Amino acid sequence: MSRNRRKVKTKNKLHNNNYLESEKVKIVDQLDNLRSNVKKRQSKTESKKSFNNSYYILGGVLIAVVVVGFIAFSPLNSQGPTGTSPETATYSTTCIKSSDTVDIHFHSFLSIYSKGIRKTLPPNIGLSGTCHRPIHTHSGEAEGQLHIESSSKYNLPDATLGDFFLIWGEPLTESRVWDYTGVANITVNNVPYNDLFNKLELKDQQQIRIDITS
Repeated sequence: MSRNRRKVKTKNKLHNNNYLESEKVKIVDQLDNLRSNVKKRQSKTESKKSFNNSYYILGGVLIAVVVVGFIAFSPLNSQGPTGTSPETATYSTTCIKSSDTVDIHFHSFLSIYSKGIRKTLPPNIGLSGTCHRPIHTHSGEAEGQLHIESSSKYNLPDATLGDFFLIWGEPLTESRVWDYTGVANITVNNVPYNDLFNKLELKDQQQIRIDITS
């Protein structure tokens, strides 16, 4: 009877030891899994942080580019009232301010004839409530008088007849001038002009006549 009890106790002890070993293995496995999950989460968190940092850096760069572009192209950063720098200024894009020192001022005279009939040049070409172009006409003055008024700070090239027509928004070719088509010829101070029409340089007291014939 005593031996049997000892055997039972031994078996129980072995069974308990095996159970403890099994539980120990399970716990170790669970700890390993837990460590693995923690590492994965840390890796994901670091990747997410890295992505967020890259996103913020890219966003900052884009914002900087936009700000620099705005400053570079802002009218406040230019010397011309229309946002045109002296290097790129043209007669058709430049507006003269009332505060500008006008140190270039002279007059040329333009007359346009279609089939021998003189056509009246419109007044106030190049003038509006918000812009005063360097080449323009006024009302109530000698017919065909062109005003060339500018400031040397705009670094404009020599004014041409082509510049005036660009401001006017009308064509100037050998076959069409303003609203009139045909064969066009130009004289300057009664001397035939045989170069490109738009390259004709405007000068003080110059008499320019354009004749369009069929």
